[in-house]
Amino acid sequence: MPTHTASADVRAAVHPRRWTALALICAAQFMLILDVTVVNVALPAVAADLHLGRTALTWVVTAYTLCFGGLMLLGGRLADALGARRVLLTGLALFTAASLACGLAPDATVLLAGRAAQGIGAALLSPAALALVTTAFHGPERARALGVWAAVGGTGSAVGVLLGGALTAGPGWPWIFYVNVPTGLALLATLPRLLPKDDTPRGPPAARTSPEPSSSPPPPARSSTAWSGRATRAGPRPGPSCRSWARSRSTPPSRRWNGRAAPRSWTCAC
Repeated sequence: MPTHTASADVRAAVHPRRWTALALICAAQFMLILDVTVVNVALPAVAADLHLGRTALTWVVTAYTLCFGGLMLLGGRLADALGARRVLLTGLALFTAASLACGLAPDATVLLAGRAAQGIGAALLSPAALALVTTAFHGPERARALGVWAAVGGTGSAVGVLLGGALTAGPGWPWIFYVNVPTGLALLATLPRLLPKDDTPRGPPAARTSPEPSSSPPPPARSSTAWSGRATRAGPRPGPSCRSWARSRSTPPSRRWNGRAAPRSWTCAC
């Protein structure tokens, strides 16, 4: 009986349009990997058009890969904290805007800044997309989905070289960046309707969760204990086990008890 219940829960949690969402997520990942190698063939044309030196030309490739690989752990942490869907859409929007800026770049400064922004957007998008793939699929389907994901990544690096050469020889080198703009806008318009909503609550943990009532009784309050002197027999004088004992003289001598002065008391000050 528990086995059937668990299977029913898994089927209920499966996203109904997960394969369509996987195709679009793989298209976004393909675009990220494509931009690693698509620039390589276009570097001579970029250098001639923008008058780039050897150092600046090297940074056209390095700025993207450095930001992409160096900030991927941060992107994964943000996906855990803020929600994978939100981080994926943010990274996709940043990558699309940076691609447009790279295509319109009039000089090396704008081009390198755009390539760095592309890398930051890719570092946000890629781990969030992988997190969505692993949570949308269960059982044997997850293995197939991850296989598709890995195959798309490997294909993107190979297609980038071919596509970069074709675009550079045809419309010109800016189109190696312009080609990302319509793809990114189409994905931004379609993915929000297909991706599952983030169930990560906002706000600090103290505001999100309320403390559970404790079943154990509260500890008893500590109170001072007094031992009287010769006149009372409530207990002995304090021994050496207590480290802080004060002799009370609060009882005025004028008060009498059985014809004698009121006894002095020992009070624990722990």
